Amino acid sequence: MTQVAPDPPRRKPAVSSRRPYPVLTLRETLVFPLTTFPLAVGREASLRAVEEASRAGRQLVLLAQKQAETEEPGSQDLHTSGTLARLRHVVRAPDGSQQVWVQGLDRVRVVEFLDAEPYLMARVARIPERQETPTPEVEALSRSALESFSRLVAVSPFLPDELMNRAMNQDSPLGLLYLIASSLRLNVQERLEILEMEGLRAKYERVQALLDREIELLELGHKLRGQVQERVEKGQREFFLREQLKAIHKELGDEDPQQAEVNELREKVTAASLSDEARTEAERELRRLERLPSASPEHSVIRTYLDWLVSLPWGRYCGVGIDVAHARQVLDEDHYGLKKIKERILEYLAVKKLREDRGVVAVLDRRLLSKKYGQVFLDSLPQTPNGKVDRKALPAPDRSRPELRAVYQAPRTRTEKEIAAIWS
Repeated sequence: MTQVAPDPPRRKPAVSSRRPYPVLTLRETLVFPLTTFPLAVGREASLRAVEEASRAGRQLVLLAQKQAETEEPGSQDLHTSGTLARLRHVVRAPDGSQQVWVQGLDRVRVVEFLDAEPYLMARVARIPERQETPTPEVEALSRSALESFSRLVAVSPFLPDELMNRAMNQDSPLGLLYLIASSLRLNVQERLEILEMEGLRAKYERVQALLDREIELLELGHKLRGQVQERVEKGQREFFLREQLKAIHKELGDEDPQQAEVNELREKVTAASLSDEARTEAERELRRLERLPSASPEHSVIRTYLDWLVSLPWGRYCGVGIDVAHARQVLDEDHYGLKKIKERILEYLAVKKLREDRGVVAVLDRRLLSKKYGQVFLDSLPQTPNGKVDRKALPAPDRSRPELRAVYQAPRTRTEKEIAAIWS
C-alpha cells in the first residue's frame, strides 16, 4: 500500500490592512511579536505618534531606522519589515519624554507610507508565522535553547533572574524563541534576520548560535576580570606586607635592607666622577629604585644598570698611544665576523692617529727655543699679542729650515719634558 507524504507546513497569506497605523521609529533595536518591551520616547514626532495611537485603537507600527544617527527619519530611512504592537502603558516624565511599554502582536511589512505631519503613517500587510506541527527536532532545539538561556542569565550582569521564570512559563515554542531573542544584545540586522526567517527550526538554529556566542563572550570577560582582580589583590597584599616589614624594622631600630641598598648606591654615585648628564640619569634611576618593591623585575634591572654605571672609569685616562695593527688583532681575536663594523672602528682609529701625528704645539715654551737657538732667533719669530710664538704667521719659505720645521711639526700630544728633549 502506497503511503501519502504529509503536506508541508503552509503559511497563511499576508493580510493587508485598510486603515493606516502611526509609525514609531526605533534606534538600534527592534521589538519581536509576543514580547513586551519598554521604549524611551523623546522626539516630537514619536511623542505625537504615541498620542495618536492612544486615541485610535492603541496600535502602532514599530520600524527600525537604517542609520541610528538620523534625527528626523523619513520613509526612505526606515526598514520596511517591522512589528505591529499595542500600547500597554505610558509613563510621562517631567522633561516631556515618555516611557512606553509595548506588546508585539504580528510581523508586518509596509505596503505604503502616507504623508502625515508631524509623524509618519503606514498601511501594512501582516505576515503570519508558518503553521507547523511540533516535531521532535523543534522540541529538542527549544530545550537546548532554554538550557543555554539559563546559563546566559546566570553569567550575565544585565539580565534579571525573573527572566528565566518567564521563559520557563512560555507555553509556545515561538513565544520562547522571541523572548530569548529579545533578551540578547543583537544589532538591528540580526534582529531583522530572525524576524524575517520562516520556520521554527531555522529560527531556533540561528538563535542557538547567537546564544552560544553571547555566553562565550561573557565567560571570557569574567575570566579576564578574574585574572586582573587576582593580580591587583596580589599587588595590594605585597604592598601591605612590605609596609608592615618597614614598620617592624623601624621599631627594632634596624635599617630597611632595601633602603640600605639604595644608600650604598647613592654613595657610589657621589664618589664617582660622573659627567653632569650621567649624574642626572643616575639620580633619576635612584629615585625610581626607592619607589619600586624589591620583588619587581624592574628593580634588578635598575640595580644592575647603576652598578655598571659607577664601575666605569669616569675621569681616568690611560694615555696609551694608538696602535692600529694591535687594535685589528684584538678585534679579530675577540669578535667573530662583523667585518664592516671592525673596518669602521679601524678607520676611526687611523684617522685619529694621523691627526695626532700631524698636530702642532699650540704654545711653545720660550725658554726651550731660547736654549736651543738663542734669544735672537726667538725674537725673530712672529708672536701673538700675549707673547707666544704665532705658528700660523711663519713665512712659507722659512718653514723648510730644520729649526722651523721642528717647531712647526712638533706633535701636539708631547709633554714639556719631551719637547725639552727635542730642543736639548
